[in-house]
Amino acid sequence: MNLKDKTLLYIGPDSGNSYSRYLALQSYFKKTELASYRHLYKNLKGRVLHKFAKPLFYKQCTAFARQRFDAVKPDIVWVEMGRELNAELIEHISSLGIPLINTYSDSFTDTTSKKVSKEYNQSIPYYDAIFTPRQSDFELYKQHGAKEVFKFWKGYDSTSISNHKEDLNLDFVFAGHLEEYRGNLLKNVINKNDFNYKIYGHNWESMKLENTHPSTSFEAYATLYKNAKIGVNFFSQWANDTQNSRLFEIPGSRTFLFTEYSVDAEACFKEGEEAEFFRSEEEFSDKLKFYLKNEDKIKKIADAGYKVTSEKYTNSARIEQMISNIKAVL
Repeated sequence: MNLKDKTLLYIGPDSGNSYSRYLALQSYFKKTELASYRHLYKNLKGRVLHKFAKPLFYKQCTAFARQRFDAVKPDIVWVEMGRELNAELIEHISSLGIPLINTYSDSFTDTTSKKVSKEYNQSIPYYDAIFTPRQSDFELYKQHGAKEVFKFWKGYDSTSISNHKEDLNLDFVFAGHLEEYRGNLLKNVINKNDFNYKIYGHNWESMKLENTHPSTSFEAYATLYKNAKIGVNFFSQWANDTQNSRLFEIPGSRTFLFTEYSVDAEACFKEGEEAEFFRSEEEFSDKLKFYLKNEDKIKKIADAGYKVTSEKYTNSARIEQMISNIKAVL
């Protein structure tokens, strides 16, 4: 299929990494159009419906997406996530013979964080290609009727994440919601040492640690690591993550990446050369203290991590990989 002759309708947010992927897609198609219903999350009616009457809120989102679809008359539809879209719309588009692509970064079976969407799960059989970052979800998607499932490699928006470093007065920064494992590990290590740190994310106030802050906006996140010697990364156990955006945003900001080990992290970075891994609380504590005493090693690994990340793991580079998969099935 020659994509240069096609019009793409991208149903997804108009900000953040999702929007960055949309911008990267523009060079592959004759024309791209965006359908973002993020504004429905912002107005009073939308906020009330989302909190108290989700089916009605999803109906609003679906109606908006259907309106954009009818106006654009696309050759291909790309849905980023899509948990708010009723399956009837996805089925309708499929019935017209229009190829449907879906990228779903969350775990579609994750009940712990309450992100499971009945609407999305019912839509799975109608997508021609689904991209998921979890290898463990491949078989689950097939069981739900998915036609083709591909690995969705996360990346980072190199135009938004700043690689400018300032006064490195913070030993480490962590950004992410509270989960029991990561919360207990950080609290235990912090209480035994005198670190200068900051933690950002939901629900950390319950750990009664100093220097915890609410989640930041995507815009503020761009400079989150500018004063940090080390960027700490954990994967969500709730969602069975083996990669996330921070795995690439931290080295993309020219900050030393200190990440929980995973097979995907190992596939992307050379341990001890482009990033450092930990597999236990003891290893986390020992390596953190070692590197803070050897800041020359921090800089060397941060520079190497930045080099490989900025060359291979931008959202633009990831889209190129995805387009190759899509061409193989359309």
